[in-house]
Amino acid sequence: MLSENYGCPEEKCFLTVGLVLPKSPYSENGAFSCRDLAEKIAIAMSSTMTPEEKEAAFKKSDELVIRPERMHVSADLLKATWKAVLHRCTHQAQAFKAALGKPLDKKEVQNLDVIYEMIAQLNDVQFMLPQNMDTVIVGGTAKKMKNAINAHYWSIQSADESELRGKVVFGSKIKTVIYIPTEKLIYGDGAKIETAVAIIMQTLNYLDSCNNCQVIMLPVLRHLDHPEKV
Repeated sequence: MLSENYGCPEEKCFLTVGLVLPKSPYSENGAFSCRDLAEKIAIAMSSTMTPEEKEAAFKKSDELVIRPERMHVSADLLKATWKAVLHRCTHQAQAFKAALGKPLDKKEVQNLDVIYEMIAQLNDVQFMLPQNMDTVIVGGTAKKMKNAINAHYWSIQSADESELRGKVVFGSKIKTVIYIPTEKLIYGDGAKIETAVAIIMQTLNYLDSCNNCQVIMLPVLRHLDHPEKV
């Protein structure tokens, strides 16, 4: 159900161009799957095709459910189409929601990062799409270390936002997440060790449960601003 070529057989989940373009003259044109719908929306929005060419393209796509050549569809259009499909089809939406933190490599999934973003949205967690790197460092001091190991950076600046920022899905290129807890959780004024440990572990659990990759936590080192703390 995570494939953009999947078509739900339920009548109530029938897809039309109008889900994304409600005022289009082609709004009633149906589609079999997310990919089919995205391509038909691209046809409907085309500024270079005549009405006759659009009608011919719609007819051809209806005759060939599985097409040997795929029309180019932008990432933004694909995302907009997925949002409409998942709003219409509760069956696919449930499958996406259940896929949080699960391996997707062996499934028939295209455009992995778009799928990860949809999974994040359905689970009410954040999404980050790193480029050209396979490691991301998470935490308050992470920014100081990211360049040293050529990694991406996900900020957690304060103890109060630690658990919230820990709910994040990283893109498909990420193989390792390194979590550095905010030192003020342990060494800050008024810090409570039991509360701090609970927040740190919960944040770590969120990072692990939201992502299908290696998650490592570095030790919390003494902060030089608080030398009296042990």
